[in-house]
Amino acid sequence: MSRLRLLALQLLVAILNAGAVQLFRHRAGVGKVLLPPFFFSNPVDVFSQILAWFASGVIWKHLVITLWESILAFAIGSSRASWSASGSRGSRQSPPCSTLM
Repeated sequence: MSRLRLLALQLLVAILNAGAVQLFRHRAGVGKVLLPPFFFSNPVDVFSQILAWFASGVIWKHLVITLWESILAFAIGSSRASWSASGSRGSRQSPPCSTLM
């Protein structure tokens, strides 16, 4: 499957999902709410809010902070993994899983 076709299918799934939420969030023909508005927001409102954040520039500060948090988490996790893999915990090793059962 080509990349372009895969991307088109992913976009189709996203659009169908948002359309289904939009449809089921409104009252069905029987007058019942299938997705309560307290838990499921309107996809059109969410999309318009995201566009407003990008237009005003408010979102960029939050995206930079999120990027730094991701970089620091990766660095800390990588250093912790390499520290424990190098055996710097001394001779005390965790027992294998089979002995714990």
